[in-house]
Amino acid sequence: MYEYVIINSMKSRKKQTGFTIVELLIVIVVIAILAAISIVAYNGIQQRARDSQRSNDIATIQKALEMYHVDNGGYPACSVTAYQPGGVRGSCYSDSVNFVAALSPKYLATVPKDPVNSGEQRYRYVFGSKKTGDVTYAATSDDNYIIAASRESSGGPYATQIGTTYNYMVGSNN
Repeated sequence: MYEYVIINSMKSRKKQTGFTIVELLIVIVVIAILAAISIVAYNGIQQRARDSQRSNDIATIQKALEMYHVDNGGYPACSVTAYQPGGVRGSCYSDSVNFVAALSPKYLATVPKDPVNSGEQRYRYVFGSKKTGDVTYAATSDDNYIIAASRESSGGPYATQIGTTYNYMVGSNN
């Protein structure tokens, strides 16, 4: 009688197929790690792309300012007001409606704006100031300007900041 019970209990056990909880957890952890790495890499690529656009935009604005200078004998004020010689100084930001409006439409179809264009992520145009170093400038009575931007990615030659906001700058450097 004992033999019969042992044989029947052995026959009723079938081989189970599937994954154990430990195997499933390992797969989930591996997928989560790969997803986290992909997200971090993607965000870095977006920041570098916006920084590249900032560099191109500033170069475009700088070329338009130089063409304006050749035609008008000086750099424009922030609004549609034409250049006024004599050490006039002022500044404006790209989130302003009249950001270097004198350049449009003759020198630029539209004046470029920062890809984010709000808060600290905006371009700054300062006329009546001279670029004195990579990220330094000073007021001057001469006809000069600077254009500053805040790059999102760190490092490089412009790792230090102008004040608390800007870490990239070009200018007339006359």
